[in-house]
Amino acid sequence: MVMSRTLVAWHDQPQLKAVAVVQMQRIAAYSGFRQGGQVLQDGRVGGGLHVCLCAQRLAEEQGVPVSVVLAAKDTVSWLDESTRLWGIPRVVGGLMDRCFERLAAHEAGRFAVAAIEAIPAGADLHSLGAQWTSELLADPREGVLRYTAEGSIQHRAVNQVIDLYRRTLAGDDPAPAEWTTAAQAAAQAAALADADEPGEPAGPPSCAAHTANLAAVAFAPDLVPMQVQVAAMRAATTVPDADAEAYHTAYLQTEAFAQAAHQASETVRAAADASFQTVLRPLQQAAERARTAERHQRRPDPRDAAALRQVRDAADTAAAACTHHYRWRANQLIESLTTAHTTPRE
Repeated sequence: MVMSRTLVAWHDQPQLKAVAVVQMQRIAAYSGFRQGGQVLQDGRVGGGLHVCLCAQRLAEEQGVPVSVVLAAKDTVSWLDESTRLWGIPRVVGGLMDRCFERLAAHEAGRFAVAAIEAIPAGADLHSLGAQWTSELLADPREGVLRYTAEGSIQHRAVNQVIDLYRRTLAGDDPAPAEWTTAAQAAAQAAALADADEPGEPAGPPSCAAHTANLAAVAFAPDLVPMQVQVAAMRAATTVPDADAEAYHTAYLQTEAFAQAAHQASETVRAAADASFQTVLRPLQQAAERARTAERHQRRPDPRDAAALRQVRDAADTAAAACTHHYRWRANQLIESLTTAHTTPRE
């Protein structure tokens, strides 16, 4: 694989983007496009956007049918191939995959096309991962900060990481030691929140602090789990020596950003579950009686039936909150891609 410190989207070739757009439109319109991935039991997509994006090009390069490439897809580094073929950096490719795989199957194809169309030819995407992750933390309506109480240790810890991201995006790169300190503070804040509710699933404040911890780890590589560091070092051996350090950093950041995105989802899920449990607890016995009556094809007591409707409505609301989060972050990524800088770095 060939890396470049001046890598820009579509290798600054508009015609290359046009090829990718047409290809993704064709694949997304085909009802069997999931052969590049896999539809999971809950209706989501697994396997990756970049499998769909790169398989045809790889097949053409190798002179084999696409089915041959797909049969060996577990042996291909799809993010690296997307970088080589299309000029999409590993970090950005990882975020695209993360959004793609969490959307419902009927929405994933539209997202894939929109994301490809959004990337300007010649765009410098090197700061997009930080920009998108910053929004996961700080967005006033959707960011995880809102799940922490103002003045709490969790709120301060998340804000500490947000401040570092803002400095980074402004061009004032914090020292690695500052990221390490912020990551450790967020980890401690998450642990303290967990200690307040022993034996319970992690609550929103804990999940929010954990999200901030992982977001900070993206810039504190010494805190990345050893198995990820080893995998990054092994992967870096596939690139020229001059690019190995940059590739290694990108590999670690890709993993950290993906984990932060996952933990942000867990924050939303924890908040949704807490809201559901608030409704369920006083109604649980009545709802169970109504469900039992339904299973035995009996008419439930009207009060029990009303309780069951409330519980089901609360469950639907909780599920909708998670779905909304996945859609929001996918739209956020498309917006970030659309506005990406088209002046390459020196």
